[in-house]
Amino acid sequence: MTDSLSQKSSTLARELITHKPRVFLQNSWYYAAHSEQLKTCKTLKKTICGEEILIGRDKDGHVFALNNICPHQGMPLHHGKFDGQEVTCCFHGWRFDTKGICKAIPALVEGQTVDIEKIKTRSYPCQESQRNIWVFIGDRTDQLPEVPKVPGIEGYAYVNVGRNVLQLPSFIDISIIGLMDPAHVPFVHTSWWFSSSKRIHDKVKTFVPFDNGYAMLRHKPSKNATVYKLVGWALETEIRFQLPGIRIEHITLGKHTLFTGFTALTPVDETSTEINHSTYWVTPWMTPFKPLIRYFCYTFLSQDVHFAKLQQEGLKTNSKNLIMNIPDSGVPVKWYHQLKEEWTRAAEEGRPFKNPLKPTTLRWRS
Repeated sequence: MTDSLSQKSSTLARELITHKPRVFLQNSWYYAAHSEQLKTCKTLKKTICGEEILIGRDKDGHVFALNNICPHQGMPLHHGKFDGQEVTCCFHGWRFDTKGICKAIPALVEGQTVDIEKIKTRSYPCQESQRNIWVFIGDRTDQLPEVPKVPGIEGYAYVNVGRNVLQLPSFIDISIIGLMDPAHVPFVHTSWWFSSSKRIHDKVKTFVPFDNGYAMLRHKPSKNATVYKLVGWALETEIRFQLPGIRIEHITLGKHTLFTGFTALTPVDETSTEINHSTYWVTPWMTPFKPLIRYFCYTFLSQDVHFAKLQQEGLKTNSKNLIMNIPDSGVPVKWYHQLKEEWTRAAEEGRPFKNPLKPTTLRWRS
């Protein structure tokens, strides 16, 4: 029975690596942009889950998202103008409001009756929270889940240290496996200030279901991370993963939030994924360290990108005969598949998501 479950787990995990199936998770909020990227009366073009989307901020400061294609003759709307109320297509001057409803067709003359408000370009739910902009991809817009939140900064005058935005040359599922995998850290993230393959220790961590993902319960940071050694005796960290591709590392000093690392993976198309990372803190005395934190985060993420490019060389020639069921470091890959499968099934059946995971303890060396 155990061998059967192990084989099934390996098969399911392997499907995430292979070219089939490549299905984007639907009915989810995807990270689109940081608030500072979108000024009032301006728009921003994004590709999310293969869909061309125009994100904008109207004259009152509210965000919106539309299909970036004019339904007339297919001209991308981002080439046109936005006056804070309506988007004008550059090709024939058709105008659309922020809900995607057509408001004007300049070519019409008196007596030509067309109910222009029946002409629409698709509108996407769009929300702004904690200076992050999210777009909802899916058809269950009558039952929107809560927008993902950065923990530990509620009620504080927090500081966003700054964003790092990079591109992974891989499908979202493959990118998430890298985000969840604990065994690659001492080999990929080799730096004098963080880790090394020569400093591998036994790890024993407790995991519990959390929201639409899981949490690695609060614990002391790794002893083989040099950057944590100065104050590591007082630090504690909790790491969370949640659908559709969000990793949160919440670090506290005693009972107080020190900073929170927030990483969101957004699928661009079938061959690329965008990484958006921000670091938040609520302690003003850390502000002088802002350039250093930015450097650490960028270096860390750039290493992931570099190895993702190397991985693609191998996956182009062999993506079938992969060994995915290594205990216990391979378990999070199986969890991701289970979470994604339950999320999809719940949406299809019109019922609430029920987290399929159970509390467990995993052991590995890293």
